[in-house]
Order: sequence, then C-alpha cells, then structure tokens
Amino acid sequence: MAAFFPSTRFAAQRIAGEVCSECKLIIEYGPGDGVVTKELLKAMPLDCRLVAIESNADFVGELEKITDPRLKVVFGDVVQISKNLSSFGEVDMIVSGIPFSFFNPQMREEIIRDSYDALRPGGRILLYQVSLLMLPCLKKQCGKSTRWFLEPRNVPPYFIMIGEK
Repeated sequence: MAAFFPSTRFAAQRIAGEVCSECKLIIEYGPGDGVVTKELLKAMPLDCRLVAIESNADFVGELEKITDPRLKVVFGDVVQISKNLSSFGEVDMIVSGIPFSFFNPQMREEIIRDSYDALRPGGRILLYQVSLLMLPCLKKQCGKSTRWFLEPRNVPPYFIMIGEK
C-alpha cells in the first residue's frame, strides 16, 4: 500500500507539531519513504523512541537509511503488529497515514481499537487521511476527546484527526 502522492513538508510539519514534549514512545504506521518520520524525529524529545512499522520492503530500505538511533524500523503488517503494541513499551502516540479505505470496516475498527488499548492514559492517535472515513471509528474509541482539522497545503489535502485516551 502506498499513497498516490508523498506527504508534503507542510503536512509532515503540521503532524509533527502534535508531538508532546513528554512523549517517550511514538508508533508510526505506514511511514512510506519517511517524510513524516523525519519531521517526527525533529520534533521528538531526545529521550523519545519512534517505532516505524512498514509493510513495503522498498520503503523499509529507505527508512533504514535514516541514521537517528531513536528510530526502530519494523518490517511487517500493521494489522498483526497492532495486536501486540505493548511489546514496544507504553505508547504515548500513534501516527498513521495508512490508507484505511483499503481495509474492510471490521479491520479498520480492529486496528483503531488495538491501537487505543495500547495507549497510556492521555496518549493520542493521530490519523492523516484524504477523507474523514476514519472519524466515526476514532470517535467511537476516543469519544468527545476527538478533534480534526484540514491541512490544505498537501496534494490532495489531508484531514488530520486526533483522538485522546
């Protein structure tokens, strides 16, 4: 799976701007070639780790060129890995740009539920998508602590949705 167009630096910076100064562990689903990953690394505290889960071997090769020791690249399927996120530690934030429209509704809900369950209290899920398809699913898990905004400087524009535990 991959996006039709890579994320712009504007979108990547806006996403990274949501990283809190207390974060110790961020999980990124579907980092692709690392545009958002690099911005997350810039925004993260020095003692924070980033686990990037990618299913495309070519993208894994690109991600492994990033020399930041805080980054751990994991080659695998988000559906399976999201079931055991606690193996990485207590999760502060999950960032995902995977195209959820490729999954059936049950699988989408399962990924979000498993992700939510892995978050520490106050942890957040951030989804950046080309539609609001995932907003009801995020609201179902996170309730009223869900918000969204539009990043128009991406092609196509991104809806950035954030739910808090």
